[in-house]
Amino acid sequence: MVIRSARKPKKTWAKAKAQSIRLVGRCRYCKKEITNDESFVCFADKTCGHYECMRLDDEKKPTAFDW
Repeated sequence: MVIRSARKPKKTWAKAKAQSIRLVGRCRYCKKEITNDESFVCFADKTCGHYECMRLDDEKKPTAFDW
């Protein structure tokens, strides 16, 4: 005698919720506000900056190899 349990319903995945845009902070380079939908980096001293601002600032810093 075989006892079968009721079938489990198929899993239906929940739809993604609308993403909320939040304020992250001020950019340490250009002083504009950063939101979480923009490309940004956070530093160890807990300040943030736009990725593009950081990249541009890093390119113009002189190094010991510049003559």
